[in-house]
Amino acid sequence: MEDITINAFIVSFLVWQIFNLATLAGIIYLLYRLYKKIKKNYLLIDSKPRMTFEVFLFFQFKVDYFWKYITD
Repeated sequence: MEDITINAFIVSFLVWQIFNLATLAGIIYLLYRLYKKIKKNYLLIDSKPRMTFEVFLFFQFKVDYFWKYITD
């Protein structure tokens, strides 16, 4: 009986770690896409900076979050 509970604990722990890694990989992928979008729109020297709607929403969210954090 102990072997079954230990094996179930190990399997559930490994499944939980796999979900954690998948979540981390998804977050890293989204940050990489955002970095590519910002790099394309802001760091080009030979063209004017362009603001896409997603980048605008991202910065607006960050400003709102930090403003709430400062005022509370």
